[in-house]
Amino acid sequence: MAFSSARGESFNGISKLIGAWLSVYGVPCTGKSTYSTRDPGRGVLIFANLLTEYVGAGEHVGALTAVEQRAAETAYNDEGLMLLLEHHGKALLRKHGIQTPQGVVVRDASALFEALLGLPDQLVLKAQIASGGRGKGGGIAFATGRKAVIDAFDSLCGSVINGHAVDAVLVEELIAFAHERYAGLLIEGGEIRLLFARRGGIDIENITAGDSGNLHSFAVDPVAGPTDEQFQDCFDRLGYAADYRAGYARIGRALFSLSQACDATMVEINPLVELARGGLMALDARILIDDSALGRQPEIGALQPIAARVTRLPFRENPEGGTIGLIGLGGGLNVTLMDWICDAGAAVAALVDIDDAVGAGQAEQGFATAFDAFDRHPQIRSILVNVITCGYRLDDRSGAGDRAAQA
Repeated sequence: MAFSSARGESFNGISKLIGAWLSVYGVPCTGKSTYSTRDPGRGVLIFANLLTEYVGAGEHVGALTAVEQRAAETAYNDEGLMLLLEHHGKALLRKHGIQTPQGVVVRDASALFEALLGLPDQLVLKAQIASGGRGKGGGIAFATGRKAVIDAFDSLCGSVINGHAVDAVLVEELIAFAHERYAGLLIEGGEIRLLFARRGGIDIENITAGDSGNLHSFAVDPVAGPTDEQFQDCFDRLGYAADYRAGYARIGRALFSLSQACDATMVEINPLVELARGGLMALDARILIDDSALGRQPEIGALQPIAARVTRLPFRENPEGGTIGLIGLGGGLNVTLMDWICDAGAAVAALVDIDDAVGAGQAEQGFATAFDAFDRHPQIRSILVNVITCGYRLDDRSGAGDRAAQA
C-alpha cells in the first residue's frame, strides 16, 4: 500500500489505521490524497480497496455481510425510495399478469385527440404525479363525450396537484364494478407482508380506523412466498366470495413476484375491484422501488431522471459533530470506518453513500455533488473517500473521485 500525503499529518493516522487493519487480511489496496482546489485548506484522501478479494478469503464473510445487511435495512428512508407514476406501476402489474383498464398517457391536445379515437365514450382522467391523495386533491376527473374529456384534460394538464406540476394525464376507460377491495405488499421491519382489505378506495384509512377487521395482513416466507393456507385464512376473515378467491390468490402471488423481480418495497392496488362481469382489475397502482437497487434495475431506473438520482444522495449528519466528511460506496464498511476514525480520536461530521450515482453511471457527478456539499459544511476540514469493487473497476471509481476533487 502506498500513500502520498498532501496535507501531512491530517490523514496520517487514518491511513495507518486503515492500512494496518487491511494488512492483517492481506487486502491489496491503493490510496492517495490530493488537494481540493476549491479550498486549499481542505484535503481529500481517495482510498480504494479490493474488497472482493477480502470477501473471497472466507472466514470473515459472515460478519461483514451481516454488517452490510443491517446497514442496508436502515440506510434508506422515504427519501431513498422511488415512487413510480401510476402508468409505470400499471405496466409492471400487467407484466405480472394483473389486469388494468385500457388507457393512454397524453401530454398535449394532439395526443389526446389521437387517443380518443381508440377509447370508449366514458373515461377517467388521472394526473400523473409522484404523490398520493390525487382523488381528494382534485387530480382525478370523470368525463363523458369528447368535449367534456377535452375540458377535463385542459383543467388538469398544467395544473398543480398536491404541490406537483402536472405535465401528463392518464386517460382510461371507466370501469363498472361490484366491489372495491384493496391488495398490497409491504416490506417493513425485516418482514414481507401481504395485505388485503374487505373495503378499499380513497377512504380506506378511515374505514379501517373504524373497523380494524377491514384489513388483514400476514408475513410471507421470503423464498417460498405465500401459501394456500395463508390465503384461505385471510379470505375467510374478510368474507371474500368463493368465485373470486382464486383470482385474489393469483394477485397476491403476483405482488410477491413483482416485489422480488423489481426490488419493490411497497406495492399497493387501491382499489382492486371485482368486476360486474366477473374477474378482478387494478384501477390504481402505487409502487415504491428501493433507490439503492436501481443499478440492477436499469429499465426502472431510466424512469427517473439521472439528475434526480444524483441530487438525492443520502447525506447523513453526525449529531455529535466532527471534522471529516466521509464519501463511501458500501454502507457496512462506511459504518466500520466511522468507528475506526472515532477510535483514532477523530470524528466524521457527515456521511454520504454514492452507490446510487455509481449505479446510474454518474460516479463523477456523484462525487462532485458530495464534494460541493462538504465544501459548504462549516465543520468539515478533510474528506475521506472509500470505494470498494462491488463489481466495478477500481481505477474508474477512484479516477472519477480524483477528477471531481480537482475540478
